[in-house]
Amino acid sequence: MFRIISKNSRTLNLQKNVILSFVLKGISIGISFLLVPLTLNYLESERYGLWLTLSSIIGWASLFDIGLGNGFRNKFAEAIAVKNDSLAKTYVSTTFALLNIIIGCVLILFFVINQFIDWGIILNTVAESSHTLSLLVIITFTFFAIRFVLQITTSIFLADQKSALVDLVNMLGSLLSLIVILLLLQFWEPSLLYFGLAFSACPVVVLIATYFLTFTGKYAKYKPSLKYIDFKQSKSLMGLGVMFFIPQICSLIIFSTSNVIVTQLFSPSDVTVYNIAFKYFSVVTLFFNIILSPSWSAYTEAFVKQDVVWIKNMIRKMVLICAVFCFGTLVMAIFANPVYRLWVGESIVVPVSLTAGMALYVSIGNWNNIFAQFNAGVSKIYIQVWLSLFGGIIFIPMAILISTKAGLIGIPLAMILAIIPGTFIQPIQSRKIINGKAKGIWNK
Repeated sequence: MFRIISKNSRTLNLQKNVILSFVLKGISIGISFLLVPLTLNYLESERYGLWLTLSSIIGWASLFDIGLGNGFRNKFAEAIAVKNDSLAKTYVSTTFALLNIIIGCVLILFFVINQFIDWGIILNTVAESSHTLSLLVIITFTFFAIRFVLQITTSIFLADQKSALVDLVNMLGSLLSLIVILLLLQFWEPSLLYFGLAFSACPVVVLIATYFLTFTGKYAKYKPSLKYIDFKQSKSLMGLGVMFFIPQICSLIIFSTSNVIVTQLFSPSDVTVYNIAFKYFSVVTLFFNIILSPSWSAYTEAFVKQDVVWIKNMIRKMVLICAVFCFGTLVMAIFANPVYRLWVGESIVVPVSLTAGMALYVSIGNWNNIFAQFNAGVSKIYIQVWLSLFGGIIFIPMAILISTKAGLIGIPLAMILAIIPGTFIQPIQSRKIINGKAKGIWNK
């Protein structure tokens, strides 16, 4: 059982990060929304749909960390909670080495396979030549690989309950992208290749600067070092990481295949329509995650220190906040059409059914995330793995089946079916863990 402890510093730290994150994430969301009409103006609807679909496919490469980032986050948080700096540095050094080895192998494999892929067929388009698309994929994937390794710094920030720093890094990357896109609009003819280069390179430039600032400042004592690489820790890091890997795969199946399904069943232009609705309601998820995200590592610390009072109070507050966000989502759905017209103009029409489906999906998703965040923070994710497997298995066939009969609404409906079991099961597990009554699979 937990001991009853009261700690105000953890809550104050969370509140500070939430406030800063609201400001920074608000700026990022503003930039993101501004980029949509600018990009549509620069590329037009079909090429923008191509970029969204290609980005989704490249996003699959993030699977190759096999959950290592999340496993590292929990282990690093546990080490600093007990003030074991040497072990924390070992985790950083070993994870950094593993990420480099993994992505190096993936890059070699990619460059071999890419020669035999016709991206025009995969993306269902003749708007760009296969040569141009192949070159774009090479550029995008290479920059993605660099981000793959350098994002260890953001994992450190999250583990140390400094989520606002992650939002600062992301905001600066978005701001730099906006500046470059504005320059493209001013001085260059429309080019998907130039756009892809700018959009891929800007976040990497910010991450390179972040890496050097991180390990020459407050976190200098954790800087990766060859001397501290200990592959014996790989089992600890990757054992936990593999458990996170399966939900990560299933999440990517749901989010990254949606654009591919739409472009194959309908057209690249319909990918744009779908993503307008998705991006509109993603604001709800983004702002809710600003509040929720810092709690992961805070739950880890509280669980290590057996602070049951704080955990119960935090989950109770998250449930109340989720209710407020559900109401806000309903309001957004009611006023969606005027907002779409103001945002992207009259040329893109989003079906009302798609709007309603997205609103329902993000509301259910936010509820699930409250309890998934706690369970992940205390490394009890066995049930979450099976729930994710269920969702990942049924999503694609259900999305194709429903979309074929009902249109774009089929995508969010399939998403809802994929996550609905967790709506009931995850809260039960969280309650059992908190009350010290979790046994068997409930405690794994």
